[in-house]
Amino acid sequence: MPSGTPEEVTGRAFEELIGRMRDAGVRLDAEGIADALWLAQWAGPEGRETRAPTGRSRSDRWDQDVSPAPAGGAGDPYPPGADADPAEPFAAGRHEVDLHPRRGGAQSSSPPVGDAVRTVSLPAASAFPGLLPLERSLRPIQSYRPQVAAVRTELDEPATADLTAEAGGLVLPVLRGVRRQEAELHLLMDASASMAVWEQMLQELREVCERVGAFRNVTIHYLRPRGNGVAISSGPGAHEALRPVEQLFDPTGRNLGLVVSDCAGPLWQSGALHRMLHRWVRTAPVAVVQPLPQRLWGRTLLPAVPGLLRRPQGGGHRAPRFHPLRRVRGPVPSDALPVPVLSPVPAALDVWGRLSAGTAGVTLNGAAAWVSAEQSAVAPRAPGSEDLGPEELVRVFDESASAPARQLALYLSATPLTLPVMQLVQRSMLPQTGPPELAEILLSGLVRVAKDSEDEPGAEGLWYDFLPGVRDQLLGRLSAGEAALVLKHCSLYIERTFGRSARNFPAVAVAYLSGAGREPATGPDAVPEPFARVSERVLRRFEPTFVLPAPSGASPEPAAAVEPDPAAEGLASLERYEREGASRDLLEAVRLLRAARVPADVRLADALLYAWREWRDPGALDEAEQAAQNALTAATTGADVPGGTGPAATVTLVSVLKERAADRIANGQLHAALADLLRATDQCRTALRNPGAEPEPLLRCALLHAQALRTLYVIDERLDDPLGQDERALLLTEAEDCLTALLPRWPPSGLPAALLLERGRVLLARARAAGSRGDGTEQQALVLRAVADLEAGARPADPTDIPRGDLPAALLDLAEALALETGGRGWDRAAEALEEARDLAHDLGDGPLEAECLRRTAGICRARYTQSAEPGPLRRADDALARAVPLVPVDSPVHAALLAERGEVLLERAAGTGETALVTEAVHVLREAVSETPPHTAGAAARRLHFGRALRLRHQRQGGLADLHEAAWTLEQAGRAEDPSVSSRAALELGDVRVALGNRTGVRENLEQAAVAYRRAAADAVAAGNPLLAAQAQHRRGEVLETTAGVAAALEAYRESWEQWQAAGGPASPEALRTRSRMRVLETPP
Repeated sequence: MPSGTPEEVTGRAFEELIGRMRDAGVRLDAEGIADALWLAQWAGPEGRETRAPTGRSRSDRWDQDVSPAPAGGAGDPYPPGADADPAEPFAAGRHEVDLHPRRGGAQSSSPPVGDAVRTVSLPAASAFPGLLPLERSLRPIQSYRPQVAAVRTELDEPATADLTAEAGGLVLPVLRGVRRQEAELHLLMDASASMAVWEQMLQELREVCERVGAFRNVTIHYLRPRGNGVAISSGPGAHEALRPVEQLFDPTGRNLGLVVSDCAGPLWQSGALHRMLHRWVRTAPVAVVQPLPQRLWGRTLLPAVPGLLRRPQGGGHRAPRFHPLRRVRGPVPSDALPVPVLSPVPAALDVWGRLSAGTAGVTLNGAAAWVSAEQSAVAPRAPGSEDLGPEELVRVFDESASAPARQLALYLSATPLTLPVMQLVQRSMLPQTGPPELAEILLSGLVRVAKDSEDEPGAEGLWYDFLPGVRDQLLGRLSAGEAALVLKHCSLYIERTFGRSARNFPAVAVAYLSGAGREPATGPDAVPEPFARVSERVLRRFEPTFVLPAPSGASPEPAAAVEPDPAAEGLASLERYEREGASRDLLEAVRLLRAARVPADVRLADALLYAWREWRDPGALDEAEQAAQNALTAATTGADVPGGTGPAATVTLVSVLKERAADRIANGQLHAALADLLRATDQCRTALRNPGAEPEPLLRCALLHAQALRTLYVIDERLDDPLGQDERALLLTEAEDCLTALLPRWPPSGLPAALLLERGRVLLARARAAGSRGDGTEQQALVLRAVADLEAGARPADPTDIPRGDLPAALLDLAEALALETGGRGWDRAAEALEEARDLAHDLGDGPLEAECLRRTAGICRARYTQSAEPGPLRRADDALARAVPLVPVDSPVHAALLAERGEVLLERAAGTGETALVTEAVHVLREAVSETPPHTAGAAARRLHFGRALRLRHQRQGGLADLHEAAWTLEQAGRAEDPSVSSRAALELGDVRVALGNRTGVRENLEQAAVAYRRAAADAVAAGNPLLAAQAQHRRGEVLETTAGVAAALEAYRESWEQWQAAGGPASPEALRTRSRMRVLETPP
């Protein structure tokens, strides 16, 4: 028991409470302390009974909101018959409910499948100190009236119906008085990259304007460039549909506008927003809400100055008059008009409200900027990397930025630059700052939008990056303790956002910087690359320095003061990493091998190659290449270099080149990847000409050579100037020959599994190529050889000859080869191999690999269905795909691909049966697949095509008109595909849907649109080389034209259809005969 009187105990407890509240950043006023004391009576430590203030336990309320269960079920906190008082808590203690962050596709822990899930709103910090003062400041605008006749009355439908009934059916309208606002407010957000920090402010400003009651509607739009003008979209996404901003202009003054912008983005640089404002301000009140501090306004592309704003004399709205109180920078164009520029504070909004709705001649203090209809493009004011180096960029930023912004930039240099992380670090490290300081950094010229984030922002929003060299300049001013604290907040963000199963690289870096004895436990799931890359960069900054040997002639140091060479310790750390996979060992190995006085270039290159695979830092590949090249040069001169020479150095250099080529291929840099691969193959050829080399290094070199040649074969057909067919085939022949040449070095019963597997993959590639040429005989011969090699490599006599982690991939290749055997002879063995691979992937915890095994199993089942037309294989394919979908992260493109494939299978099953449930499930699955697929990616149009087919089939089964309308819209989108084979089928389906709509609704326009769709389908089919589909489209067009356009137009369509039937070689088919029959009927005179 605490000692002292009750008053002393209470006083000490109160002092402790005050201290803890101060440490937590809670405000220390009477209201804040009262709130804390009130909450304390309902919150307690784990295991202690608590009471909810509403008379029911908090756990019960969570159960109702998050995962309700049937009465009396296992999830019901009060089953029938239980003697429980609702006012009492659970006897077992507090019941917890898992909360999962709602993100647009994330590799985070997901709610268990089948659980009921509800959205729970959590409080967020407000962008304004208070919304009520803002609301009060906008009250003057309630008196604004546009130049439009107000609607005084409207039809009273219930009263009209009653009076009509009393009058015996004579319609007698009843009107009632109505009072409503006619003005509408449009909040326009500049969608430039630097404006992301102000999204919360925009939403709160919308809430304030809606509460004022002065506007009929308050709408948010996002401003984007389109050509030389401005377009608007309804959402912030890069792929939102665009509309011309001119739709908002109303000469009656009905549409008011507030443009929220920092006046530094591309629309201001091009002058498009200046021209838009010049046009708008003449017809309705409009202003720019500038969220930056006023001291920064002069640096923007809309430099506002203080002055006197005056409302002109006369009726209606006209642009305000402005008298600046200080000289305006530069000449003012003769046609320039002033636009008010407002800070997001009550006083500024009050000025705009009174200026817009006040009496003529009113004069107010405010700020404005001049805009012209002839505004030309201007260069951005922020310095760019093309003008200044990193040191000069940082120096200019230091001279112009505020002290908090300078400190925040230092902290952000140790973190990935995405808005949620930047805001978290800012709130944690500098809680007294807000969006203005963060905006200073985004507009400073130190930061740019990451290239891979411009078109496809991830779930975290846009990613930013410092200009080259700037991050290192800022990190040089950061202490190790500050860096560790910043990385700790990044670690917490990863754990909260991606779950504890994610690879938490910042946590590893924190452990290293703080001198912890062991690496923290992290999960295997992937996180965005910048978290790993920036963490590694921070660690490289804080490497301890080593004392170099004294120069010749200097006094020798005592033996005890000489640092031992760290090469041996670095090699040991690298070997430990290769055994255990701990990132800390890899970091230690790289640090020590870099500092080694006796170069260990081969092993340093190996370590850097591992670092590249872990953190994807481009600098690691460049350094690894240099180290491997140094080792290779040393080997040719006969120098004794630790870590291996000769073929070992070649293997490492080729591995580096191969990794860089793969990265460049992923980024679309095919010609650069080609150069890397050609250089790698040249190095391998040189090494393989050495007959006296040891078998093991030669084997690794031959494997890399074959892999590089296979990659060259694949990417060559994607180049603008590909090789001829025979030259491409020589690449695979060379790969096979180099592997076969090594076979005599081992006994027939002891051939390395890796060699057999690689040769089997080369043979499999050759078999695919033979199949694409239509040479079935050669294909089957190559398939049999590939199966023999892949089976021998996947099931060696010594099971340890192939690592357990490599076995699933080998079995997948074996299954693919078996599936190519003629007539499906190898399907059973392929299914067995896939089942074995799936079990291994499950044991390894590799969900995506297990999903790939199930996907290929479904492919075999679908092939069986195609051959036999029995429903069983198709049902098994659906089951395999249904099990595969939950194994893949939702934000992965593979997830959408699996959903699309399952939707196709469900559609096939539904078409072959009369089960309505299958059609409905196909619609749901394909809808989800389409929603997860970005509209401009490959495969998006094909998925929309299948979705439209599913909607059409559901209409045929259930008769819902909404399905037809949605199918028409979906197929219209699919018909815009660049691939004519997809667009032609989509247009044909669209025509059928339009015909069904016309028959169902009786609207002739649908039939006319159907004829247009059929004509487009025929043209695209001809472009795709599909005369059969073109003939079908023209025939259906002729049937429609008979109704809508007459005999002549229909006869022309039938004749074009007949030409396509002849080109397709099917003039005797039933469909072709119907075309011929209609031609004869229409050609016969009446």
